[in-house]
Amino acid sequence: NLIWEKNVGDPNYMDGWSSIFRAQNGNYIIGGSRDTPPTGNSSSIRVISLDSNGNIVWERYYPGGYTDGMYRMMELSDGNFMISAAVETGGWQWTPTLIKIDQDGNEIWRKGQDSLLNYVVHYMAACLDGGVVTLGYKSNSFNAKSYIAKYDSVGDLVWIKYPYGLNDTIPYSLGGIFTKSDGTIIVLFPE
Repeated sequence: NLIWEKNVGDPNYMDGWSSIFRAQNGNYIIGGSRDTPPTGNSSSIRVISLDSNGNIVWERYYPGGYTDGMYRMMELSDGNFMISAAVETGGWQWTPTLIKIDQDGNEIWRKGQDSLLNYVVHYMAACLDGGVVTLGYKSNSFNAKSYIAKYDSVGDLVWIKYPYGLNDTIPYSLGGIFTKSDGTIIVLFPE
């Protein structure tokens, strides 16, 4: 049965949500992007925290380039949140970027990977060391050239692997990435 329903958008703007989950503190966290946000960009990364009754606790924007977008967001074991995003660097080129924010939505740090221009993150999982692993593909080759990347707890790239090779042109789907308590990583590629 429906308990409550809230509109957290604005009919004059286009919102795109990519993540929603209930945080350890009981609040709901919604992450995505908004076209024509108050930051002056064409689109900007947006995160909202709602209490258990659907009331807005806080709302934050994380502008970077002219057009930015969020791919995934998750809560880390320390109670902070990790955002994986695409920040425009100019000329319709995007840098995959990790943004770490605290429980109040304040930005702790931001790291872009200029060497991975136009790489898209589809899935993200937390690692035991406070870092994350991501699964995605290079955006100019949809459903080809998949990659798995490991980032440390301050957002630096540790390694990147291409399970199908760098020259792969065969389409496939990405299914998800998960970490286990023993530190191993499970990657799903459904056929």
